[in-house]
Amino acid sequence: MTKNKLNIIKLNIAIVLALICISCDVNKIDPKIKSHTNTKQTTQNFKNKSQGLKKNSNQESQDSGSSNQESQNLGNPSNQKSQDLKNYSNQSRDLGNPSNQESQKYRFLNKESQRFRFLHQESQKYEFLYQESQENGVSKLEKIGKILETEKKQEYAQIDNIATTQFDFLETFKLDSDDNISGDKRIQLKRIIYSSLNYDTNKIETLKEILEKLLKNYKHKNIAKEFIYDTSLGIQLNLDSRLEKITNKLLTLSQEESKQLLVNMKYDLKLKQRFAKTLNETIDAYNQNSQNIKTDDEKLANHMNENFKDFNSSLNPLYSTY
Repeated sequence: MTKNKLNIIKLNIAIVLALICISCDVNKIDPKIKSHTNTKQTTQNFKNKSQGLKKNSNQESQDSGSSNQESQNLGNPSNQKSQDLKNYSNQSRDLGNPSNQESQKYRFLNKESQRFRFLHQESQKYEFLYQESQENGVSKLEKIGKILETEKKQEYAQIDNIATTQFDFLETFKLDSDDNISGDKRIQLKRIIYSSLNYDTNKIETLKEILEKLLKNYKHKNIAKEFIYDTSLGIQLNLDSRLEKITNKLLTLSQEESKQLLVNMKYDLKLKQRFAKTLNETIDAYNQNSQNIKTDDEKLANHMNENFKDFNSSLNPLYSTY
């Protein structure tokens, strides 16, 4: 009986062990079986992972391309910094471009500054005439004489320079076929007109254009004639006449005569300065086509007449005593 129980126990243990072994083998096989039974799902997971890898790869490729593009942009003028530099370079070039609006404005203001500086310097030359001092009339006249002689030499030198260019239009300028102005008076015309324009060849050329327009119309020809002979030449003849008296007769003049000569000289010098100012303003107005004086010959004639007619009545008689 005891022996039978032992055998039964052993058998039960063997069965249990067998079942355990069978269970272990089944578990080992199950993952494979499970894998085969879920092939569709596994394949889909693989595709998803592959697509994910592909997307990541593409993204990395794009990022790499962007990085490469940024690297290329560092040396490429089309990038922002290079474009800014390019724009700055273009702006710098525009400063010297006459067609650029800002450049034109700058150049105009610069010319205006030069003109006012020139006129101011001219007025400063004779500032001593209007200052209270212990100097008598004779001493002041001597100073004026020295200044005018120096100016005369400078004018001749500048005229010689312009004579070598194509801008010396007064050398051959004639109001009509019967105009036979003498060589000396032609030089005097050049002295006052060219010096009033500070020997600026552009302004000289513009004045030539204005006078030629006036001469085309018979009604306007007299305006050009008055400007040339009565106004321009008249002022210069008066100044040269006073200068001759200072140079050759000053020491023989009475006190009253010296005083009158000084008064006349002050007046003529101021008239010359006003003439230069008016002439420069006329040239500027013409270039800007102010009130259409460049495009309308009638308005140009009226402008010249209105601005220069007063000079003729302002001139002291050329053959006045002093």
